[in-house]
Amino acid sequence: MPNYEVIDKSINGFSPIKIIDGEFKDIEFCYGSVAIEEDQEKDCATLKFDYTILTGEPKNVDGFQETIGDILKNILEEQLTKNEVVYAGGV
Repeated sequence: MPNYEVIDKSINGFSPIKIIDGEFKDIEFCYGSVAIEEDQEKDCATLKFDYTILTGEPKNVDGFQETIGDILKNILEEQLTKNEVVYAGGV
């Protein structure tokens, strides 16, 4: 997973993220809605999310989505550890 930084400016209530190394260096993006979909038959869950690219253009879209999925997982794990997860509605 590449290093990243949260940019200190809010866009519609979301903080943009800039990838600072690796294949997607200098691409800035912002997460939108995030959901966890459970599959009880397989006893697993899938992380689903929307995102908007603010600057840059990934040449490998599938790789980019996997990378930002890993970043999101890391952010969520850090927030859970610090007891800082914020739930903003949903079903």
